Parts: sequence; structure tokens; C-alpha cells
Amino acid sequence: MFPSELCLVFARRRAFQVKRPTPDRDNLYSFHPLPMPGKEVIVKYTVHDHVTLSQTPEGPLAAHLVSFADAISAQGYSAQSMKQQVHIAACFSRWLKQTGVSVKDICYDQATRHLRYRARHVQPYPGDRAALRHLIDFVLNR
Repeated sequence: MFPSELCLVFARRRAFQVKRPTPDRDNLYSFHPLPMPGKEVIVKYTVHDHVTLSQTPEGPLAAHLVSFADAISAQGYSAQSMKQQVHIAACFSRWLKQTGVSVKDICYDQATRHLRYRARHVQPYPGDRAALRHLIDFVLNR
């Protein structure tokens, strides 16, 4: 094995030798190089064709996010509006998990409490309240 075929990858203060694939047009590794030492790998979660989240959704509404995105897409919302609505829905779901609220206990009062919490931590968007209303209506009608 030639030195050019080796790539040192450091993990937990140990060095491992990994054979780097040779780049060619039929090799997926030519498009996605191995991560460099000290660089973190970012994994994204795709909810819909136009919506990608930076982390895997969690909480009681996580299982409903894909169908919620499909429903808003079918209603004709723009890609930007879909992104914003699914993002606020994912944040709301994570907050519900932190506060211990289950799907059957979701109501508009929790949405109001979440919006107050959110306003203390990030800049709210004008459509946040409507997005949560759409989400709660969607979940309650399922």
C-alpha cells in the first residue's frame, strides 16, 4: 500500500489507517471525501422535498411531521412557508417532549406557552402562531 492511499483519521487520541478510495466517476467517495481530523460530520434529516431539518425530530409530534409537510404542500403553500411551518412544528415537538406533554394532551394553550418560551430564546417569525394553529388542527383532526 502506498502512502498516498492512506489517510490518518484521529478518534479519541488513537490513529487508525483507513484506505482512501481512488476517485473516479463511478465511486461515490469521489463526491463525498472522508471527514478531516477535527471536522464534525453534519447529518441532516429530510422531511419533504423542500424541507430539511438540521437534526432528527424528537418529541410526541415527530412521527407527524412528514404527513404535516405533505398536507401543507397539498394546500399549495410555498417552499419557504413549508420550511418555516415544519421548523416551528419540530421545535414545538421538542419543547413538548421537554415539558412532558403527550400527543393526546396537546392544545392551543401549550402553543401559546411555547411561543412565549420561544420569544425569550429566538426572534419569533410573524407566522409562528398560524403555523402552530395549523399543526394542532392537523393533529387533532387525525
